[in-house]
Amino acid sequence: MENFDTWVKNRNDFSDDDKSKCKGIICDIVEIALCARKHGLLGILELIKSTDDKFLQNGISLVVDGFQLDEIKEKMQNEIIEGDYKGAELLKRILIYEGVIAIYQANNPIAICNYLSTFFGENYFQLNHK
Repeated sequence: MENFDTWVKNRNDFSDDDKSKCKGIICDIVEIALCARKHGLLGILELIKSTDDKFLQNGISLVVDGFQLDEIKEKMQNEIIEGDYKGAELLKRILIYEGVIAIYQANNPIAICNYLSTFFGENYFQLNHK
């Protein structure tokens, strides 16, 4: 089986409509990262309860519950691959996966935002925010 990064690259042909549907998840992830930075991992439990996205809830729960990085990656990658998602659903899950990993690593929220934005292509935000 190909590695996850290769698997994602082979499916990274998202339309502008797919990207448009997923912009909000970047804001959600950055909000969670800011809360984690300010209040610690336990502080994000209340915040995460307000989301309807079970994949995001489960990913953050793995972090808060103290799972090791390799375990989190494996569980989330398997769910993405086995779910056979396409389009906006796949992009959203990839963004959540990458965001959860970044939160686990305590990355700077601005760096997380910048990194997740790369999945939209360098011209996407310039062309769609004028």
